[in-house]
Amino acid sequence: MALHSFLLSEKSRGISHRTTIILSIIVSILITVAIIFISPYIISIFFPQYVDGIESLQLLVISLIPLTINVILYSELQSKESKLVGFSGIIRIVSLLGLILFLSTSFGLFGLSLSVLLSIILTSIFLYYAYKKI
Repeated sequence: MALHSFLLSEKSRGISHRTTIILSIIVSILITVAIIFISPYIISIFFPQYVDGIESLQLLVISLIPLTINVILYSELQSKESKLVGFSGIIRIVSLLGLILFLSTSFGLFGLSLSVLLSIILTSIFLYYAYKKI
């Protein structure tokens, strides 16, 4: 949220922060990789009753990367006063609900995590094309 507020205010004034954007994406990738590798050890030591959810957690953590990209694209679109940002919320909700209905029955907890990840990726794709359109 802080990244969005910062980028939106700067973009609205016409200031570009390419380095901040690239650094944000790199940090989200590094955090994601670290959590994927560290989480099995931490969960098995401190929360052994939740070991079955490690794969789901790792899948959910991957969504940090497209979420970071979404924040960047949201700020870009909002700085240009685009109305397409509202549609991205609709796409995310509809795709999430549809994917939950479809994947949770087949894959359980892993399907729920996959639904979240895929809906965020679909939103990222929409925001990217909306950004290119403007």
